[in-house]
Amino acid sequence: SEMCIRDRLLSQLAFWLVMSHIWLFVLEEGRIGGLLFSLLMLVYTFAYGTRKMALILNSLILVGYLSVSYVAITHFGQPGDIRHELIVIAAYLPVSMFVGRVGSKLAIKKHYMRTLLEKQTQIQKELQDTLVKLDLAANTDELTSLINRREINRLLDYEYQKIQRNHSTASLVILDLDHFKLINDTYGHGGGDIVLQTTARLLSNEFRVTDSVARWGGEEFIVLMPDTNQAEALAVTKRVLAKLACTLIQYDHHSLRITASGGLCQLNQDIDIPTALNIADEALYKAKASGRNQVCLQDLTEQWIG
Repeated sequence: SEMCIRDRLLSQLAFWLVMSHIWLFVLEEGRIGGLLFSLLMLVYTFAYGTRKMALILNSLILVGYLSVSYVAITHFGQPGDIRHELIVIAAYLPVSMFVGRVGSKLAIKKHYMRTLLEKQTQIQKELQDTLVKLDLAANTDELTSLINRREINRLLDYEYQKIQRNHSTASLVILDLDHFKLINDTYGHGGGDIVLQTTARLLSNEFRVTDSVARWGGEEFIVLMPDTNQAEALAVTKRVLAKLACTLIQYDHHSLRITASGGLCQLNQDIDIPTALNIADEALYKAKASGRNQVCLQDLTEQWIG
């Protein structure tokens, strides 16, 4: 700001006036040296000032120089001629102004480039933050803050490629909330949203860190469990569904309960993603038809009833 520049100039001026006067008193023949010292310092000062500021600062330096020279010659007996001092001043002032203005132009360009670089860095940072937010928004379900269908499809493709390379296995489970339409009809969409958000948080917290939980659509969720066989996935899903069934959801002075049904399928080299989704969907349908609040496996022969 202009105030900061002014304060800095004044503090520099005070320091340089003191230093130049020390030169004048300590060195008998050093008054011109003190003047040149002041000139060099003021070149830097002018670079951050205006023409008016340069004139004021030069005038102050000259007044100080003449005063000290007069005292040094008349009272301290130092050799010198005040007329000679005036000639030096006459040469000093235009040189100082010329060099100061050249330095000012260079410093203005330097300051402009530095400011431009700082703005560019700030814009680049803001752009990067915006891109991160846009990427997050594109891959996140707005209501539940889970990853969305687009992102889980990408993860499924990635996991399938890994299975092909490493001959490993993975499991996926599709979960569907039981009687969710009744929740919406009874408590409205506000109650339905609370149920979906609470379920999403519980699934995120209860499934393992290595698992990916996504909102598949509506009241359906899908969970990808890398490096997990069917038996391990079944055990984890049992525990999560049991926890969900015991959870009270508070909405508008009402305590709601919700259960979910699931269909589970194990991925391997012989089962691609579309086939696995169809198998899990059929298993989910079987779980719904068999009484809900349970998970069925891909072969439809083993169930867990909560």
